Amino acid sequence: MNRIEQLERFYYKSEKPEVMYEAGEGSPLVVFNVATHGNEYRPVAAVEEFVQTFNSGDLLKGTVRFTLANPVALRAGRRFLHSDLNRAYPGNILAQGEDKIAAQMLELVRDADYVIDLHTAPDPPPFVILGARNESRLQLAELVPIKQIVLFEATAPCAMVDFTRCGIGIELGGHESDASVIQGVSSINYLMSGLGLLKDGSQAIEEHDYYEIYRALTIDEIPKDLLGNLKNFHPIANAALGIDIEEEFSYPVLAGIKDYSPIYCYLAKKVDRERLGGSL
Repeated sequence: MNRIEQLERFYYKSEKPEVMYEAGEGSPLVVFNVATHGNEYRPVAAVEEFVQTFNSGDLLKGTVRFTLANPVALRAGRRFLHSDLNRAYPGNILAQGEDKIAAQMLELVRDADYVIDLHTAPDPPPFVILGARNESRLQLAELVPIKQIVLFEATAPCAMVDFTRCGIGIELGGHESDASVIQGVSSINYLMSGLGLLKDGSQAIEEHDYYEIYRALTIDEIPKDLLGNLKNFHPIANAALGIDIEEEFSYPVLAGIKDYSPIYCYLAKKVDRERLGGSL
């Protein structure tokens, strides 16, 4: 099925967030969301590929729901219409644009036990995002077959998963990469299996690397001779960056030029697992 045919599906035509597909009944309710950003089509394709081969009779328990957050931006191929949806929560139902979409989207995930927001980026390796130190969310992240788990705390709650009982984000890979679709399908399978919804018994990797974002870095702050050396999750000497902290190295995350932000990358520290956990 090509993209023109896919655009005929109801959720592409909508002016508001939609449930793409739902199966099962009862708890736990697991929600996978896509198209928080309209320029991230590969997660949508991953959900469609998963659903095409999914047999609801394979569910052992619970409910799985797939949602599409911003169909208008997706049709336009734009990251957002007025403002970043992932910074608009909890939103305002009386507003317009992404502020209204955020409020509408929360209605689709408010009753969920687990929420997973699927993303892509210009050219990153896959990694899992924690929005807050929390043991339950960390355990959910560890079900994903991706090695890197990154704590990315905002100064105030503003992403969809911040307003759910237990939510994480997953960067599946590059915007234009077919590997992102494969990673998306794999992540859905592993999470549903790990949460006890599926029969297939997929188990996530046993070891993860844990990181904590501590600051953003703009292009103007980076020495020109180092710009090409800032690669995702590759250590860079803090002394070379002129950064005076206890750790000798930092690890760039989401490195690359973006057309919507002056930030070139975020810098993370590599940490122990306990640093990302916390009380249940």
